[in-house]
Amino acid sequence: MLFRSTLGPHDNHINSLAFSPDGNQLAVLDGGGDNPMFSLVDVRDGKVRWQQPGAYDYAIFSPDGTRIFAVSQRLRRFVMINLTTGELIVNQPAYATALALSRDGRRLALGLHNGEVALIEANTGIERRRARLHLGTVERLTWTSGRSEEHTSELQSPY
Repeated sequence: MLFRSTLGPHDNHINSLAFSPDGNQLAVLDGGGDNPMFSLVDVRDGKVRWQQPGAYDYAIFSPDGTRIFAVSQRLRRFVMINLTTGELIVNQPAYATALALSRDGRRLALGLHNGEVALIEANTGIERRRARLHLGTVERLTWTSGRSEEHTSELQSPY
């Protein structure tokens, strides 16, 4: 019932919802209508804590709950946002179509429309490596426990 009262009769398209690691915050990525909005909602009281304008597709919270990462295909942006203030820490161009956070929370992988994968430091937003791993768009990414972080981060490209 809390979500219904918080989000109301939502007539815009919601691209994605993501819960914070502690389950107390909900990222609502509203992608439709004339005024798309990225909102952070406190699940405990239903209040919107902050909003960022724009149609974002995917969001992931940092494991420590201090930042949230998001990508927008329409805006062709990658952002890192301070969870407490809603302030943009990083706001850079990226035609990203997928997003994944490493298991240890130190690296972020961005899948790009041109088949590239970029590895980014989660604390700073600095890109460390990039390689073309696919001929088409990278639509989904995940980190697995079957390989070491060091080996995974080398990104060997067959193209």
